[in-house]
Amino acid sequence: MEAALQFLFNAMAPKADERFPFGGRPRYLYLDNGPVVRRHVFQQVMGSLDIEFRTHLPSGHDGRRTPARSKGKVERPFRTVKEAHETLYPFHEPQSETEANAWLFNYLLRYNDQPHRSESPSRMEDWQLHLPPEGLREMCSWERFCTFAREPEQRKVAVDAQVSVAGAAVAQPGFSWQLSDSGILNAGFSVFWIVGLTNSFNLLDNMDGLTSTAAACALVITAALAPQTAVFALPLAGAVVGFLVINRPPARMYMGDAGSLMLGFGIAVCTIWAANSTRGLHSFVILVFPVAIALFDTSLVVVSRLMTGRPVQLGGKDHFSHRLRLLGWSPLVILAVTVWASTIAWACAALALLYPQAEAWLAIPIALAFVAAWAVLLRVDPYVVADQPRVEVYRDQTGT
Repeated sequence: MEAALQFLFNAMAPKADERFPFGGRPRYLYLDNGPVVRRHVFQQVMGSLDIEFRTHLPSGHDGRRTPARSKGKVERPFRTVKEAHETLYPFHEPQSETEANAWLFNYLLRYNDQPHRSESPSRMEDWQLHLPPEGLREMCSWERFCTFAREPEQRKVAVDAQVSVAGAAVAQPGFSWQLSDSGILNAGFSVFWIVGLTNSFNLLDNMDGLTSTAAACALVITAALAPQTAVFALPLAGAVVGFLVINRPPARMYMGDAGSLMLGFGIAVCTIWAANSTRGLHSFVILVFPVAIALFDTSLVVVSRLMTGRPVQLGGKDHFSHRLRLLGWSPLVILAVTVWASTIAWACAALALLYPQAEAWLAIPIALAFVAAWAVLLRVDPYVVADQPRVEVYRDQTGT
């Protein structure tokens, strides 16, 4: 699927060589009724680009039956190029992929200058004669194209199921935060914390490797602040780091709801266990600061959607990672900043735990820096792009 989408992008993107002007977004694509066209991600990308796709489904031999998949006119040009070009390889094999692409490009230039079998104009001339009067519909950037393939979907896990699981955890000894002398108050807040943090890590799974990175950092920080939790936090962190090898951008495997919800639940229970190792302000610091990244993202999204009148419970492209992408940051840089911010939160927690010593007040400027970053990202408007995915930008036929 990834190769098919990259092929389509390269076909529609502007070409560096003026001798090959093919490009732009077509009104519709004519495709085989194969596995690609039936994939939801393909249909989603085509819808975001405002491209209608049609499948080649001729009738069967009996005139009634429609084949599940058919090959023919659509694949013929590809087979022609493939068979004519690859026969040269046994005589002179290309030394590199770049050289092979250069050979193929030169062949396509000659192939497109040839006339049709039944028409006099060449393929290149025929394409230029049938251009729309308004010009080409220009293709978006590769970064924007990738966001179409990762449109978030609505979450499938019901909140009542999460509350039931959280209630079962709180019923176990040691899994309820000892906030006060009231057992009901402690249990109620603990359920709220487990359900909220579970969903926070679920919402954080909006970019390759982001939830894995934030979860690994949170578990390591929790184990450092409360060593008795290391027996649970560090093995889980090791598993997350192992998964990050195949989840880093570009991901070969996605975490999904099953992974992010499980991680969120495990981290929530682990932070409560760590917070019960002390009392008062120190308990609150150990509970909150290890998961600062998840809380930072969730609060940013909730406040932003409330301010714009959008549903809080649905997915969207307004997380802090999406806003940083709009500012031009690459996915790897965002992951590096996530690690750096988690380390800063760790330092802030370590300073706050020194209270009532004077050094504890140094945590306040660090916390204010987090608030300032939160306010800056809140001013980045992700909805302007998200609300207009089908805006057509035209380029005239001369390319100016």
